[in-house]
Amino acid sequence: MAITKKTTERRKRPRAAWLTVQQIAGRYQFHESTVILWIKRGKLAAKRVGGHYRIRRRDWIAFRDAGFTPAPSSGELSPLKAERLRKARVEKAKAELRAKGVG
Repeated sequence: MAITKKTTERRKRPRAAWLTVQQIAGRYQFHESTVILWIKRGKLAAKRVGGHYRIRRRDWIAFRDAGFTPAPSSGELSPLKAERLRKARVEKAKAELRAKGVG
């Protein structure tokens, strides 16, 4: 069998149309929870596939080009942890009000 140009050419892989949270976080040095928080807050469009988020490449590019919030510095809470802390404080305040008979 003769080797032809067609068989020896290296085929280019098409770029994936979908990205994972891990791919975005790793490439742009964000924490995965930051990317997930953007999705949950509706800032970044995504679909859930098998329990994991998938982001269209074009949606990520539009989000990135529109300007996004950088990852927090090492001394700050991640956005996901800050959101959880806020919710815990709200629930604690509600419980205290219920205990006092208010609300």
